Amino acid sequence: MGMLITLQEEMKTAMKARDQARLDALRLMISAIKYIEVDTPSIYPRLCQKKM
Repeated sequence: MGMLITLQEEMKTAMKARDQARLDALRLMISAIKYIEVDTPSIYPRLCQKKM
């Protein structure tokens, strides 16, 4: 969670600076992290079963 919090703080800084390119990149990274957090529980058990 440390990385997500850091990215969110950087996003606030980019908003205040009106740095649109940086803001877009940070939003993309935060979105990818949240997607992985939500999607991983459904994928992880299938990956473990294939290895066994």
